[in-house]
Amino acid sequence: MPDIIILSGYRSDWLEIKRIEQASEDLGYSHQIFSVEDIGWALLNPIKSYKKDSAIINRIGLMSQVNYIQPMITFNGYELFNNPSVTNICDNKTLTTACFEAAGIQSTPTIWIPITNHPRLKVREIRKSIVDTIESQFEYPVVIKPTGGGRGWKVTFLKNREELDEYLFNDERILANPWGLYVQQYKSHIADIRVVVGKKKGSPLEIFAALFRIPMKECIVANTSQGNPSVKFEISDRIKSFSFKMCQSVLDGATKLDGVKDRGILLGIDILVNSDDIDLRNNIRDLGNQLKSSEEFKLTHMKKRFKVDFEDKDKKFHSDMDRYMNLEIYHEIKELLIDGTSKANLFASEANATIDFGDLTHVFSEGKVARGIVECAVSNLE
Repeated sequence: MPDIIILSGYRSDWLEIKRIEQASEDLGYSHQIFSVEDIGWALLNPIKSYKKDSAIINRIGLMSQVNYIQPMITFNGYELFNNPSVTNICDNKTLTTACFEAAGIQSTPTIWIPITNHPRLKVREIRKSIVDTIESQFEYPVVIKPTGGGRGWKVTFLKNREELDEYLFNDERILANPWGLYVQQYKSHIADIRVVVGKKKGSPLEIFAALFRIPMKECIVANTSQGNPSVKFEISDRIKSFSFKMCQSVLDGATKLDGVKDRGILLGIDILVNSDDIDLRNNIRDLGNQLKSSEEFKLTHMKKRFKVDFEDKDKKFHSDMDRYMNLEIYHEIKELLIDGTSKANLFASEANATIDFGDLTHVFSEGKVARGIVECAVSNLE
C-alpha cells in the first residue's frame, strides 16, 4: 500500500487537510503532513525516507512555492498530484485559456499583459502602457486579475478608466507580479458554477461535485475561499459535457508538455452561464435558510483559517439578503441548471488545479471530493 504525503503551506485550508487525512484513513492509507513554512526547503529530506510509491498531494496553494517544490519532488522520482504539467497550466491563466482555444471552447475575450520591471522604466510608464493596452482592446467594463493568482486574490471589476488607475496605483504588488496581468472583457452572466471534474488513471472522466457560487453585490468574486456562500445542485447533461470538454483540453495540453497520455487528475472547472431569457431580480429570500447556515459556517471557518477577526465580513454576512447579487436565485434558474431547457450560453472561465476543496465541505459533507483527490493521486502510481 502506498503512503499519502500531504504538502501544506500558509495558504492551505485546515479543513481541507483534515478531509484528505480522513479520506486517506478511510481508504486504508497511512499519511503524513509536511508544512513548507515549518521545515522550509529541508522538506525533501523527510520525504526521502518514504517509499518511492508514495503519493504526494500538493495542497500548498501558493504558485511561487509550488514552482520551487515541483522539480525537487519529481527529480527525486516521486509522483506529485496534480502532476506539474497540469498544475502549470491551471495556475497560469494564459495557458489555461490557450488550452480552451485549442479545443475550440468558447471563453470570454482575454488578453495577457506582461509586466516589464526594467530599472530604466519609470513606474508611471509601466502603468500607462498597461492602461493603453487594455483600452486598445476592450470597452469598459473589464475584469482584471493577476495571471498567477488564485482564490479570488485581486480579481476586480472595473467600470471605467478612473477605477483602472486606482487598481494600478493602490497596491504595489500588482506591478511586482512576475506573471503579468490577465484581462477579460466583462461578460454578463446569471450563474457562476464550479464543477469538480477528474479521473483515475485508466478510467474515464467523472463529476465529483457541482457548486453554484454566490458573490456579494459589492464584488464579482464568487470564490468560496473568501467566505462566499454556495449551493449544491444536480448537474445537467449540457454542463456535464462542457465540463468534460474543458478538463480534457487541460489533459491534452499537459500531454503536449510532458508526453504523458494518461494520468489521474482532479480540477475545479469554472463556468459562466449567460442567458437573456431569465430575469433574476426577485425572490432572493428563496435561499434564505440555506444561505444562513452557510454564512455561519463560513464566518467560523474564515476566523479559524486566517486567525483574525473579520468584523467587516460579519456585517456583510448578517446584512439583508438583498445585498447578494441577482444570480443567487437558485430556484429561478433550476431549469437552466438541471434540465438545460433554457436558451443559455456556457463560457469557460478557468480551470484550477489548486481548488480550495475544504470550502466545499459544508455542501459536500460526505467528503467525496477529498476521497477523489486521494484515489486519483494513488491511481498515478499504478
